[in-house]
Amino acid sequence: MPQIVSQTRFKDGTNDDILERKINFATAGVPAFIHKDLTDNVSSKNALSIAEYVLAMKTETNLSYSY
Repeated sequence: MPQIVSQTRFKDGTNDDILERKINFATAGVPAFIHKDLTDNVSSKNALSIAEYVLAMKTETNLSYSY
């Protein structure tokens, strides 16, 4: 099975497969522009913080997309 290589380059020039996976899981089910904002307009360090926060919220509570 071929390995999937990450093609996303973040604002600060990093290309991190684990970060991209976290962002993909955190933005699953929300409008596509949110994923684009996290990868294009935010540094990778801040994107990681946001993604980890959202993932924690998804596991701890019944997160609503309207908040």
